[in-house]
Amino acid sequence: MIVRFLIASAALWMTACHTPPLSAGPPGAAIAAEGLGTATEAATATLDTYYAAAAAADYDTWIAQFTSDARFYGTDASEDWPRDAFAESVKAGFATGQGWGFQVRDRRVTVAAGGETAWFAEIAHFENTDYTLRPTGVLVRQSDGWKIAQLVMGVPFPNDLYDPMRMALQAAETGVDAEVAAVAAVLDDLHRLASGGDLAAYLSVYTADAMFFGTDESERWTLEDLRTYAEPAFADGEGWTYTPLQRDIVLGPMGNVAWFDEVLGHARYPNTRGSGVLVRTDAGWKVAQYNLTFLVPNAHVGGLSTLFGGGED
Repeated sequence: MIVRFLIASAALWMTACHTPPLSAGPPGAAIAAEGLGTATEAATATLDTYYAAAAAADYDTWIAQFTSDARFYGTDASEDWPRDAFAESVKAGFATGQGWGFQVRDRRVTVAAGGETAWFAEIAHFENTDYTLRPTGVLVRQSDGWKIAQLVMGVPFPNDLYDPMRMALQAAETGVDAEVAAVAAVLDDLHRLASGGDLAAYLSVYTADAMFFGTDESERWTLEDLRTYAEPAFADGEGWTYTPLQRDIVLGPMGNVAWFDEVLGHARYPNTRGSGVLVRTDAGWKVAQYNLTFLVPNAHVGGLSTLFGGGED
């Protein structure tokens, strides 16, 4: 879609490809002629013009800030475009009157000693999508002034989010169907290991901070509580057997969390439901919460009121 392409290309940054300098001469000649401060101001002015033209949807002024061989890199791995690949789409988008609003802060512009090349880094809030970006890039000085030769758009995020983001990218590459199948396999393993009485392997399917909720109101167990309960039951090599009869799995937006519900068959308790949450870890999908409940037909709910200490309606 053109709109998606336009927003993505707004978040890009470009690569210089041997753009000829303003003048040939010894290194530092341009700086000696005008001064480092003046050169920095001129390069910065090009960036200001770029943002002002983008906000005003002024295509002619906007595109004039780039070299003819400029290159744009967006936040997605597929967004690697030469100038001609995006120019017409940007023009069509700006023709609707919808520009790109950026609030720029923390800009740093550095001019090389020779005075013909500069590079920059910024933090910019992109108003159209309401997220923060980190634009970086290269400018070169041509006969008609400083031009952007490379634009690279990054998305800064806290270091604490690195592992979830990395795994989200891995999940995106794997695909939703494959991740859902992996979650289903873990749940199948959970029931298989419980039926086989392999306590260590069964508990390894859970996260270290997992919670298990049993059918009794007192059964709110940590992993260690679950171990204590399961040890005598698994001691003879046989645990408990629940057979999945029906299951639904939903994968979260980032692919790092999944939630499920399943109807289970059991020799003594034919009507039970398991539900819970799994999280994606470096060791694979792990169960973070499991909730086991009885399924009670509505027609029989009234008969349970005395069992639960309730009165009649």
